[in-house]
Amino acid sequence: MPDLGTIRVGYLPIIGCASIFVTAEKGYSAEQGLQAEFVNFSAGGSMMAPLSTGQLDAAGLGGGTRLFNGMQQGLDFKVVSALGSEPPGYNGVPLLVRKDLFDSGEITGPADLEGRKVAVNVERGVNEFLMSEA
Repeated sequence: MPDLGTIRVGYLPIIGCASIFVTAEKGYSAEQGLQAEFVNFSAGGSMMAPLSTGQLDAAGLGGGTRLFNGMQQGLDFKVVSALGSEPPGYNGVPLLVRKDLFDSGEITGPADLEGRKVAVNVERGVNEFLMSEA
C-alpha cells in the first residue's frame, strides 16, 4: 500500500471516541497507507472550525447543537459514519451520581435530580439538552 500521508483526527477524551484509537491500534489506518495524528479537544464544538478549514481531516464528536448549527451554516464537512451505536431504549451519555445517593434510593434516575445542582461537561451541548428534557 502506498504511503498516503498523515491525517489529523480531532477527538474528545471520552469513551465514545475509543473506536478512533482502536482503529489505529489495530493498524487499520496503516493498512490504508495512512498515518493518524490525534488532536485532543475539550469540546466537540471547538472542532468545527478546524475541520471546516482543513486544519483537521476528520473529527470524532457527538451530534450536538454545534454540529447541527455548522451544517445549517454550510461549513465544509460531511458526516460519514457513527463512532458507535446503542440499542433502542439506551443512551450512551452516562448519568453519574454520588454512590450514597444511589444506594439510599434518593436518586435512581433523571427525574430524581429535579431541584438539584447538576454539572454538564459543555454548556449548550447534547448533555445539557438531555438534562433539560429529563
